Amino acid sequence: YKKQVEACQKFVKSSIANKELGDIIATPEEIIECNVHDLDYDGFKDKLFNSNIAKDDSQLEAVLEAINYKPIYIIQGPPGTGKTTVIVETIRQIVDENPNAKILLTSQSNLAVDNVLEKLVSVEEIHFIRLASDNALENDNVADSMKTHCYEEKLKSWVSETERKSNNYMKEHFHSQEGNRNLYDIFEAFIDAKGK
Repeated sequence: YKKQVEACQKFVKSSIANKELGDIIATPEEIIECNVHDLDYDGFKDKLFNSNIAKDDSQLEAVLEAINYKPIYIIQGPPGTGKTTVIVETIRQIVDENPNAKILLTSQSNLAVDNVLEKLVSVEEIHFIRLASDNALENDNVADSMKTHCYEEKLKSWVSETERKSNNYMKEHFHSQEGNRNLYDIFEAFIDAKGK
């Protein structure tokens, strides 16, 4: 609750990262519509990762418009209309254009987020962390396949991998050199003590 109040206070003071987005939320009636006629829908078909989207004009339009309209594009619709497909393609297009892009994927349901992320797990260029409340995790509201991508698990994995790489580096560079033997022994003692 406290963070929500702080966010609202920042919004009122216009102390937000994206003022344009704040204006859209505060006064949606004043949004200047983008000119959709300048977008090359036919040429975009060749750039799709999922070729099935080219067969559905509404999905093709949604993806192309989502990657071109700034600072916000909202996708909504009833179940089974292809929202997940559009979102996955949109994310892939954004990352293809900018490999360092930061994307926040959110939904009112954990299932919707998990459905999108499950389709992105196999995409090598996309790295993500699945954030969820303790309540969602405790009540199994996060798909099992996504639990290894949750913050705590990612952090454990990163620490373990960093420790493994450090051990290998120390063994390769310091273990065999007589002058560095003491340093390596101290390092090894530290690792042993940490494990106890």
